[in-house]
Amino acid sequence: MPTSCLKGCNSYAAIIIVLANLSLYTPLFSRSPPLSVGFSSTITPPLFRYDAQMEFERQGVVTDGAEDGHLSKWVPMSINRDYAMCSSYPRTLYMPRCLDSGSIKASAAYRSKGRLPVLAWYNKRKGNAIVRCAQPKAGLRSRRSDGDEVVIEACLKASNNADQIIIFDARSQVAAGGNKLMGKGTEAAAAYHNAKIVFMEIANIHAVRASYDALRELISFGNEVKWLSSLEATGWLRHIRSVLSGAIVVARKMERMAVTCVVHCSDGWDRTAELTSLAQFMLDPHYRTLDGFIILVEKEWLSFGHKFHDRQLSAEHPHERSPIFCQFLDCVWQIINQLPTAVEFNQQLLIRLADHSQSGWFGTFLFNTERQRRKFRLDNTSTSLWSHIRACRAELMNPTYDASKHTGLITPISSMKKLALWTDYYLRFDGMLNGGCHVASSQPPPAAGATTDILGKLAFRRGPNAAAAEEECLNHYISCDWPVVISYSPVTPHRIHTLPTHASTLSALPCNPYRCVRPGAIFHSMHSLCTVTLTHAHLLDTSWYTQLHTEPHSPSTTTLCRTG
Repeated sequence: MPTSCLKGCNSYAAIIIVLANLSLYTPLFSRSPPLSVGFSSTITPPLFRYDAQMEFERQGVVTDGAEDGHLSKWVPMSINRDYAMCSSYPRTLYMPRCLDSGSIKASAAYRSKGRLPVLAWYNKRKGNAIVRCAQPKAGLRSRRSDGDEVVIEACLKASNNADQIIIFDARSQVAAGGNKLMGKGTEAAAAYHNAKIVFMEIANIHAVRASYDALRELISFGNEVKWLSSLEATGWLRHIRSVLSGAIVVARKMERMAVTCVVHCSDGWDRTAELTSLAQFMLDPHYRTLDGFIILVEKEWLSFGHKFHDRQLSAEHPHERSPIFCQFLDCVWQIINQLPTAVEFNQQLLIRLADHSQSGWFGTFLFNTERQRRKFRLDNTSTSLWSHIRACRAELMNPTYDASKHTGLITPISSMKKLALWTDYYLRFDGMLNGGCHVASSQPPPAAGATTDILGKLAFRRGPNAAAAEEECLNHYISCDWPVVISYSPVTPHRIHTLPTHASTLSALPCNPYRCVRPGAIFHSMHSLCTVTLTHAHLLDTSWYTQLHTEPHSPSTTTLCRTG
């Protein structure tokens, strides 16, 4: 960490707050988990496991040496090799063979963030494709782009069914129209040959964040008697339904009508990723295997620039926070729950992805784009989550998987009557379900201008077996080499103790089902039961902050002070 970050810090508490936001100063704010906790030194696959050429060749995009002499209408293009055209796209883009660089650049200039239409998945059996992009810069005057129209028509001609191309806009028509005020908007169907526009009515990141926060509050402090009505009031399952329904529509159009589908939302990295990846999961049996699902996440979420840092890891821009990737994993769980023999892996894989996309323990989900990950050489300077997945492969497999019964499209039911809350994830630390010890979620984010990033809390239900339950919970929840200090509020006998540092299995890494703890983070509860401070042992000399003081007249205010 640069020493300039500590200038102006005239107290130990101020230094700790800087360390709590360490991700603002350096990308590698955590060290890799030691090999002794579930890794073998011989199992170290590279971080960037996804290889675009190998994956698209598997799909049937053969650019040279085809056995039948016919080359694919889709080819890899290196026009973005230095990320100059679109910094959030991968270096290699697959596009129709007939396109020239002028049309491609014109289309990129017309699309938000330069995210022009490119191939996401090719259906060899039907000869059609899923294409992804961002919204056009149409504006109030419905501005058009000849280059963009050429690109969309080329995508149509690259399909065996050239009668129609469907453009799926993940937003509502009203929301898309509202974007025209900002110089963007949606396509005019008349401007694109044989095109049909379909609006999917999926909520934006702000609505999803509000729903998720409401769910978090319900899980933490909800009324047991009014649980079902309160769950409905959060709207979480309605959002799951809208995303799942949209993906089912895309998958069915691809399979039954054999049309090419263009999918976009506003900037093409949130709802677009959900729709394209879920549709591919339903269409392609390979993505329903463990290895295939890893490829799907690498391709649709990592290489195409879902903003993992902004959505899950950063406290810089609270308005950017939104659990979009968690929502996607929830949708996959709904499919597994309904079709248990269709997927090779079990929900434990989804839980680990949900946890470690936020934990900071692995380099896999750091930063927002492929360009940034390559710049900081994360394949050489951090451990890949896929190493852990491979080491724990046996416990992530589904024993009821039967590939012979699900060789093509699978279609789950998106009715609210069929959807369920993912309790094994959201309620896994619930005190009433797990022996009397409750690990609750975080409080809502601090108000604007606040200096502390509230990440979570540990709240223990008091009872005859409280001590044993507390110890069991902490051993499970904080199984790493962090010094941990706990101070209870004045309503209980005041005591401070430090858990011994230790390492356990990687499956017991510190996980919060709502926002995982990051190494180097201050973990404040602002709650009357207890306040917990976590920090990574290797970052600091821990001897001078091993005690936590509670202000006598403000039970929810905590300070760190030197003890020696």
